[in-house]
Amino acid sequence: MHADTQPAHTRGQFVCVFGISGVGKSTLIEQFVRHHADWRSLAAGELLARAVQRHPEHLRTSSPDVIEANQYALAELIQDIRARKLTTNWLLDAHSLIDNGTELVPVPTAAISRLEPTALRNRSSCRSSLPRGPRRPIAPKTEP
Repeated sequence: MHADTQPAHTRGQFVCVFGISGVGKSTLIEQFVRHHADWRSLAAGELLARAVQRHPEHLRTSSPDVIEANQYALAELIQDIRARKLTTNWLLDAHSLIDNGTELVPVPTAAISRLEPTALRNRSSCRSSLPRGPRRPIAPKTEP
């Protein structure tokens, strides 16, 4: 049975947790999963790096076009995982902006939509002073 035909009450939840690097997404997700045995976690960067056999830093510092293409590839990978484990509840650790060292590259909303999330959560820091690096321009959107 395909995920689209699975009754809603038996499909697992899929929650995307977005935030900038270092804000505590991974820690939050790890703590939640540790205390909720019916949930699993996925780390977007690690999953993509394993799939394309590239170091995460290489993926992060790619051109905006490559980063955007990778987000669609990542969406397909996650769809495959969810199709194999229909009733599993997932938390996805991901970024909505990727700093490639030159500019901030937005993750296309169409790629996020393909994940069919049941909820989106933006993790912002409670800390008053995050380290600030040089300001980066935001790359223009190139939605397909």
